[in-house]
Amino acid sequence: MKYVRGGRLDQYIDAQQTLNQRLRLFCTICEAVAFAHAHGVIHRDLKPENIMVGQFGEVLVMDWGIAKVLGETETLGAVSNCAASGGTGHGVVMGTPEYMPPEQVSGQSANADRRADVYALGAILRFLLSSAPQPKRLAAICAKAMSALPEDRYGDAQALGADIDRYLDDRPVAAYRDTALERLARAISRHRFIVLLVLAYILMRVILIFFA
Repeated sequence: MKYVRGGRLDQYIDAQQTLNQRLRLFCTICEAVAFAHAHGVIHRDLKPENIMVGQFGEVLVMDWGIAKVLGETETLGAVSNCAASGGTGHGVVMGTPEYMPPEQVSGQSANADRRADVYALGAILRFLLSSAPQPKRLAAICAKAMSALPEDRYGDAQALGADIDRYLDDRPVAAYRDTALERLARAISRHRFIVLLVLAYILMRVILIFFA
């Protein structure tokens, strides 16, 4: 078994002070989960304690004990955490309550798909943002990821990570519809140098006209 150097996510973020640092770390977590999703595997117990962060920011998702291969009825490992000792099938509650989607809480773990992990990732994102005010677009991303109905969530971890990438690039996100003023403000922010040049030109013209 590979020896993992690093700290748990809930311990590591103490050193991550900026919002962008936390969000970029979250994108890396989404990439790791998206890799599993691309191979038809869902974790079903994602939480900060199961994510290790190395000294260079590398991410390892740990504890795949109740993971599931989509399309198969058997899990990859033994029952853990809140799972009943009787098995991992229909009616058994598995996972960690504050990171579990409603379908797992109600004992539908056997029917969970990639969107169950999306819900847990949304809860992890909420945890990462808990110490700072949430901008509207980030709050909307969290809300979409943690929607009660699976069909209202992002389809998989890649889609969630992509929306965070769009936020970091100051582009529109899928989870939030900007107002006209918000679109204008973002456009000005992205092209502030050009805006300043135009304003300077207009001011110069006004001065020349005034003193003509």
